[in-house]
Amino acid sequence: MRIEGIGLSDTGLKRARNEDYILTDNELNFYVVCDGVGGGGNGDVASKLAAEACHNYVKNGETFFNDFYKTGNIKILEDLLRNALNEACHDVYSAAHKNHKLTGMASTMTAVLFVNDRAILGHVGDSRLYLIRNNQVYVVTEDHTLGREARETHAMSEEEIKRNKLDHILNRSIGYFKSVEVDTLIFDILPGDELILCSDGFHNYLRSPVQIIPMIEHEEANTCLSEMMQFAINGGGSDNISVILIRTKLEESLYMGFDSGKAELLNDFSIISKTQMFKDLNFIRLNRILNVCEMKDFSAGDTIATKEDRLEGIYIVYHGEIELYRESNCVGSLQKGDTFGRPALMIDYFAQQSFIAKDDTTLLFISSLNFRRLCHNHPKFGVKLLENFIHSLTDRIY
Repeated sequence: MRIEGIGLSDTGLKRARNEDYILTDNELNFYVVCDGVGGGGNGDVASKLAAEACHNYVKNGETFFNDFYKTGNIKILEDLLRNALNEACHDVYSAAHKNHKLTGMASTMTAVLFVNDRAILGHVGDSRLYLIRNNQVYVVTEDHTLGREARETHAMSEEEIKRNKLDHILNRSIGYFKSVEVDTLIFDILPGDELILCSDGFHNYLRSPVQIIPMIEHEEANTCLSEMMQFAINGGGSDNISVILIRTKLEESLYMGFDSGKAELLNDFSIISKTQMFKDLNFIRLNRILNVCEMKDFSAGDTIATKEDRLEGIYIVYHGEIELYRESNCVGSLQKGDTFGRPALMIDYFAQQSFIAKDDTTLLFISSLNFRRLCHNHPKFGVKLLENFIHSLTDRIY
């Protein structure tokens, strides 16, 4: 995958200085947006220090990269990026405590590292990453603000949140404390994907993410950046504005090895999201589901499971059709988007009938072990999945 990123930052119309900082490294395929806050106007010191510390940590992470290329385990690079953001956090915190003039300074940070056809996100604060794919815009990050927290916990009404300006108060930042909880995410990249890294000086003016699409339709990346800058300035330009546009392209020599079946799935999340178990999930959570999915292929006539077989997790029909048999009688069928094995996510569960592939069939499979690990590692997500599981019990269970 060829990655090309270009960025632009502007002071805006109301601020005396630019406290944002952008970093693009097309050789390393690493990109960062930071938005400095606090510290008596020293946000520019915090954002620059944070971005450069993070960049240096990744650039010098040869051990992590070597281990990744030996094992193929992408989580090694997820650890690298998590460590890099915490290294930046420590550096900003230390600088602020060594110089009383810098006390209280901190920064947001949204960083993305591309390796082959995968992207690894590291995120703290309310800068954002957007993914544009198939004329759909996905918000890849979640804002770390009191406003979002109040909405999630239903602690306040929307009116109260806006009146108290909670969407502008961070509950997580780089450098305010010595270390920080970093949001990370691994997700697949498709040829033609475009990504936008930006500070809130840009995204605060978006009524809807789809407004980004016409701004990035120009062939020249610089023209796209100019349009995004002008959009924020026309909206009021009350904050510093920073945007990085990242475009992806698969080299022709690599097309033969590209997984077109996987590409089809990534181009259309509906096969996952139409399932009651995984309904109403944002991009982040859908990708966490995809990261634990396996694809299983069966030929026409293959037995997938027979009655009384122990099922190890949930199956989702991705392609083809499955017939259900009791004894020698066909009692039903499952088609694209239908599931079976749902109870196996929670309990020991045995098939109530036999499942036979009517034609060539592809299933998505999530094991109960991976499902439970996902819930354990992301407790809030686990609660959402449990709620969906309970709602799904109103459906017919296979």
